[in-house]
Amino acid sequence: MPLYEYSCPACGHQFEELTRSADADKIKCPKCSKKAQRKFSTFGVAMAPSKSSGGPPPGCGGCPGAGGGSCPYK
Repeated sequence: MPLYEYSCPACGHQFEELTRSADADKIKCPKCSKKAQRKFSTFGVAMAPSKSSGGPPPGCGGCPGAGGGSCPYK
């Protein structure tokens, strides 16, 4: 089941809900019980390094949030 992001037009509460895609437009706000609107959201994609170059994938920033040196390209 996908995780969707929602916003309530009545009270402004924003939340996430794990639900079937068929029920994604039937979600109610957990704060005020009014119908919530599904938001457009982003998703992450992990890319493996190129075997030919042996370097980081294109756009790799060197894992700035990893801290502790867990990035294999630093």
